[in-house]
Amino acid sequence: MKKTMKKTLLVLVLVASVLALSFNLLACDKPEAPEEKAAFAIPESLNINIELSNGYESLGTITKDVLKDVEQRQVTMTTTNDFDTTTSRVYVAYKLTDILDELDIDVTVDNVNSIASDNKAISAANITNAYITIGEVQDGAFVEDDSAPRYISDSTSTSSKTVNKKLDKVVFNYAYNLSVHMTQGDKTNDIVVPFTDFAEVERITHDYVKDGVTTKYDGFNLKDILISMGKFTKTGEPFPFITDYTSVGFVCSDDKAGEDHSARVFTKAEIESAESYIRIVKDGNTARSFSDLGEPTEGAKTYRHRLKKITKIIVNGEDAATLEISWVAA
Repeated sequence: MKKTMKKTLLVLVLVASVLALSFNLLACDKPEAPEEKAAFAIPESLNINIELSNGYESLGTITKDVLKDVEQRQVTMTTTNDFDTTTSRVYVAYKLTDILDELDIDVTVDNVNSIASDNKAISAANITNAYITIGEVQDGAFVEDDSAPRYISDSTSTSSKTVNKKLDKVVFNYAYNLSVHMTQGDKTNDIVVPFTDFAEVERITHDYVKDGVTTKYDGFNLKDILISMGKFTKTGEPFPFITDYTSVGFVCSDDKAGEDHSARVFTKAEIESAESYIRIVKDGNTARSFSDLGEPTEGAKTYRHRLKKITKIIVNGEDAATLEISWVAA
């Protein structure tokens, strides 16, 4: 009887020891709760009045009162500028998607532009890692920032060009116009497309699919660009600059000297046909072409239907002209 009791006691002691060890191991494996950081007060001297819009449609305004109800975060970025100077900062910021939620704004974003008070614009494809800052943290203390509010277009980037100072506006799905400097003989004209006072021109969107991924490009049909080249006479009559031409070609920034691109053209009949399209669209700071016409002849490799880095449109024929193109905010 005594031996049985001793065995039972021993078993109980062993079980208790195992349970105690298990609890200790679980306690060791349990992750520590993240340290909650107290939110910093928004400086009274900081003016926050940031307009939000979808194209030309106003969506609302970001103010201090709005930010008070949005989760404050600390964003660490290490960026390098064009002079290879590297800077590390810890920004006190608010995630743009959180701000939109607070304002009850639901918008599909194909592109976004942050515009500073001096009109400097930074473009981005999305707002996944976008933030608006109110200051910095140095040695655990809040430090005011003379360039706040800043816009961080991508907090994962290492480029200083992804941060815009003194934010004034955030525009989703921003529209751009095509600025054309036309040289025709000894005359020059500066025209912005769409030049709606002279020609009816519509913006177009081209969906480019590659490897199952669709990229949207905005721009204009080539024929609309050509008919926009004109002016009104003193008597109010329309005077088009380009009507009698044979073909249109392109100059790209990566063309090499001595290369022959005379076959890299679209004929007048192709351009003015209602059965096909030739589109000049914005691609970063340059332009590119898309067309369903393909190559001019079988086996040719002009790539006229999908050129990149287009800087000039060359008009051939009686109304020969050179159109230097760039993109400007609408």
